[in-house]
Amino acid sequence: MGNCLSKKKNLGENKLAGDDKQIYMDKEMLFNPINENDSPLEKDYQIQEMLGKGAFGKVVKALHLPSREFRAIKIIDTKKMHKEDKLKIFQEIKILSKLDHPNIIKIYEYFNSNRNIFIVTELLTGGELFDKIIKMQDFSEVYAAKTIKEVLSAIQYCHEKKIVHRDLKPENILVEDETIKIIDFGTSRKFEANKMMSNSHGTPYYIAPEVLFNRYNEKCDIWSCGVILHILLCGLPPFNGRTDTEIMENVKLAQFSFGKKFNHVSNEAKDLIKKMLNVDFEKRPSAKQCLEHEWFQTKLKEKPTTISPNIIENLKTFNYKSKLQEAIYKFFVNQIATKEEKKVIGNFKIDFLVHDRIYAIGTRK
Repeated sequence: MGNCLSKKKNLGENKLAGDDKQIYMDKEMLFNPINENDSPLEKDYQIQEMLGKGAFGKVVKALHLPSREFRAIKIIDTKKMHKEDKLKIFQEIKILSKLDHPNIIKIYEYFNSNRNIFIVTELLTGGELFDKIIKMQDFSEVYAAKTIKEVLSAIQYCHEKKIVHRDLKPENILVEDETIKIIDFGTSRKFEANKMMSNSHGTPYYIAPEVLFNRYNEKCDIWSCGVILHILLCGLPPFNGRTDTEIMENVKLAQFSFGKKFNHVSNEAKDLIKKMLNVDFEKRPSAKQCLEHEWFQTKLKEKPTTISPNIIENLKTFNYKSKLQEAIYKFFVNQIATKEEKKVIGNFKIDFLVHDRIYAIGTRK
């Protein structure tokens, strides 16, 4: 499945102002992954309804007139954004355009005006992973295995393309027609084999300890997958705390135990979680090695059987807490966005980016 795009103008000819374009070139970010459509948006698209709104723009549902398919368009108001954030948007376009996988959101094209960037992607309406699970009548370890297998399949593909996601979390995992879709590649980047990364990106519950110590590689994504699997199987995160700072301090310690909440979980699943949450990332398995784990080989052949109903209740509580925290952050950024400022708390910054949610907390580097 390839990108169906109009061959008109490449990103190297975008409408960035002189200073912005020079920064873009200085960062060696010029590329030709997908083509900019320089026709008026309304020529090809008929906007239907708004799906969401944030400090820097909105997401709308639109009908693609040539194909008669519904798509999503992110309309980003670049007048309110810093140069750095504008470049991050084009970096996300670059990353997504290189990816073609059934478990990763698909990008079609983009439009660029003096005021807005319009990014056209496939329309996903199934909702977030945890929201879907909470609505389920029962939940099985087989479903958890199927879910994580699809996530790991997408991550293996990304890593083979030398792309690291760096902010895997349930909010960035959607379910569309029973298929997992990974979204939000704004913090993603290309990586080089055997070369460590240092800039910190991620979300407290899911961030890997080595990221907090500013020396990590692509296996930070495996840690995040391990945290998500832990939550799927008991409804609670392995590293918790009353504040983000406390959560991240517990992540740095990397000490956790399964306890009674995992009594209903197979030993194979617990073994995989322990391997994925190995504090030594050099010994942490790759996505490919995870997919070869015995748990997948045996569990996916079994018939689904309901596991502890406490999972759903735990997940409801955890999900509510996470969304409340997200709403507070979002309110924070909406209040300061008109001032073109960033909120700094201690040594950490909060960034509001493309997908109408707070999506990264990182050191100011």
